[in-house]
Amino acid sequence: MAEGFDAYGCGQSDKKKVKEAYAEEELQEDLKAVFSKAKHPTTNFIIGHSYGTSQVIKLYNSLSSEEQRCVKGIVLLSGSLPGTNGGHPIFILPSMILDLLQGWMSSNFRKAAFHPKASEELLALAEARSNQNPMYMCKYFYEQTKWATFEEVKAVNCKALIVHGDSDRILNIEAGRRLHSAMGAKASFKVMEEVSHQVMEEDPVKLAEILVEFMTECLK
Repeated sequence: MAEGFDAYGCGQSDKKKVKEAYAEEELQEDLKAVFSKAKHPTTNFIIGHSYGTSQVIKLYNSLSSEEQRCVKGIVLLSGSLPGTNGGHPIFILPSMILDLLQGWMSSNFRKAAFHPKASEELLALAEARSNQNPMYMCKYFYEQTKWATFEEVKAVNCKALIVHGDSDRILNIEAGRRLHSAMGAKASFKVMEEVSHQVMEEDPVKLAEILVEFMTECLK
């Protein structure tokens, strides 16, 4: 069984105009509640993408020893060490200014987050999705990001797989290599070719093969 987690404000979740609802501590409480409800008694894998990789690391470290034993591995897609707390400086601007810049920001995100070979259909879908997000939500979310520290990364003691696109222009591949290095021998690192930041959308078949290989190895 697989369970997906929409962080507050992301995907299909609510997007209320309440800054505190998007605080990192609130997101962690939500994520832990989802894990507690959905976890298998003996075998679990936790997967996060981009800033979600940091949330996965923090979640794992917050679990009890018994809960950690039932996590066979974590997967970190397009992650970073260190991350930039508070997000891009552009989110300092008032929401009304960000509203005016939204189309430009979505277009630039699309160019950075996808490889030049990505299909026009995929690019159009991504840009439309970005333009649906209210900018007050983006501002509240990114202003309160708190990436996992070096110490928190090192504290993870289960097997880990780090996957990064070779052409990532949101969080470059060296950020992924630093994450891998900090995790040490318990972690493996896979590079996906001709892929940028959105690895799960750009080449889902290749990513699925990588995940199956990692999970099979963890369960031996």
